[in-house]
Amino acid sequence: KDITDLLAVRDRLLGSYGASANPSSWLHRVPRMIKQLNVLRMLGSATAAAVSDVARLVGVNGATYAFKDGLVPLLKLASSPEGRAYFSKYKSELRAFNIGTELLMNNLREKGISGLAEEFAKNTKVERGLDVLTSQFMNYSLVGHWNTAFKTLAAMVIQNNVHRAISKVVSGKIKPKELAKLNSIGIDTNLAKQIYAQVQKHGTDFKGLVMPNVADWDEGFGELGEMYASAIKKEADIVILTPGVATTPLWMSRGGLGLLGQFKSFALSSVQKTIIPMAQNRDFVTAQAMLGLVGRKGRIVTGK
Repeated sequence: KDITDLLAVRDRLLGSYGASANPSSWLHRVPRMIKQLNVLRMLGSATAAAVSDVARLVGVNGATYAFKDGLVPLLKLASSPEGRAYFSKYKSELRAFNIGTELLMNNLREKGISGLAEEFAKNTKVERGLDVLTSQFMNYSLVGHWNTAFKTLAAMVIQNNVHRAISKVVSGKIKPKELAKLNSIGIDTNLAKQIYAQVQKHGTDFKGLVMPNVADWDEGFGELGEMYASAIKKEADIVILTPGVATTPLWMSRGGLGLLGQFKSFALSSVQKTIIPMAQNRDFVTAQAMLGLVGRKGRIVTGK
């Protein structure tokens, strides 16, 4: 059963899972049009709903480090021509990690939330018009701008945490909990030492913000660079919640059944990527993030 599920996830990545045998059939096209109309009617407040990303960012390492490793370096980068040039290169590297690419990739996060997938069938003018409207709606809702900005900010904090932990591994001063966190993103002690050596040799540091320059790492370390990039992206997608191919039930990819689960992918992903880890951590940093999430919900419910 597990192998069957893994193969289904693979097919989702390829875009073939649950695909209609006849994409031109009205049984396939009508549910898609209903989904598009739902997006136009109901996703106008998507950016306002994403304000909880601020609390998740605090949950990475606490409010202090969110400022120290995120906002403060960002302000330093914006305050000088040298800093802005550095930040331009930094963003290019993050985009090579596929972080902060929502605007470039047409808001994939919002497409995941809305339940819309790419369409390859021949359609009528009405359907093509709905395609254009929903695509432009996603752009003008500013979700892509929000996600790009906050994923970049989250990556700053995450990378600083990773580099701090890697340095402690090399010095032998890392705590068991920090080492366990490093291991959870796929970096063991041996890999940490190799990454540290490459960053020391090829990376650059601007007032505390380290850019590892993975593309310049020594020959033979390409796979290690990909592993490092994957670890940073994984953490960024957890902090700025992004529904993945394995976070929603398989039935939600099957034709008209997808209508029943439309807009539910975000909630299901949140349980797996936010609520369960919070329940497992039970520390002061998690408490800060939870207070932020609960406080934000309370203000919206009470209208204050």
